[in-house]
Amino acid sequence: MPAEIPCEKLAWDTDFFGFGVGKVTAERVDPETLAAVDEFCHEHDIEVVFYLADADDMESAHHAEDAGYRFVDDRITLDRDLDELPESVDTPATFRTATDADIPALRKIAGDVFRYDRFHADPGFDDEQADEMRATWTENMCGDLGDRVIVADIDGRVGGFIALELDDGVGKIVLTGVDEFAQGENVGSGLTVAALQWFREEGCDSAAVVTQGRNIPAQRIYQKLGYRTADSKLWFHKWFR
Repeated sequence: MPAEIPCEKLAWDTDFFGFGVGKVTAERVDPETLAAVDEFCHEHDIEVVFYLADADDMESAHHAEDAGYRFVDDRITLDRDLDELPESVDTPATFRTATDADIPALRKIAGDVFRYDRFHADPGFDDEQADEMRATWTENMCGDLGDRVIVADIDGRVGGFIALELDDGVGKIVLTGVDEFAQGENVGSGLTVAALQWFREEGCDSAAVVTQGRNIPAQRIYQKLGYRTADSKLWFHKWFR
């Protein structure tokens, strides 16, 4: 068995879903490492464990598949510098900082529009739970978890939002959602431009965002606004039910 335990139990996820959730902490895995993960999961009542592999590490990916892990998502990171920002886009929306009064609308948008993530892709998770997880995450970003949430306002209605955090000079987009009634109005692009402007105001040198490989609409927005693919990883899940 490896000297260091290659797995951890995720407290927030475990509390939220109501069963044990774990994550492989090793970047590269082999049969011995994955056997140690299995032992840890059984000892700590973990029902599902996540593993994030480098997309170019097919050896680890194949070991994971052989050990019963199922591929559920490709995780794409895009980034750009903040030297020259894109111009404002043509949209009917205006942009402002979210308030507590916006939280019900933000939760609804998050619960309705996020369908590309790995929790919805994994049949082991209930879709309603996956929806609620995204809604709760969005609400938490309005509190201590995030640094700012920007809302797109269209005629007094919340048409979308973008949740942001600052990380050692890098401005990160954490979540973005556009309500169905506001789609096709450049709201997502407008929110992204507003985020980039705020990042530079806060002294960031660069910006980054994580999305899914199959979320082509989001990737096109980011690429149009100067983002380029920086990293690719693969998510695997293993269930012990």
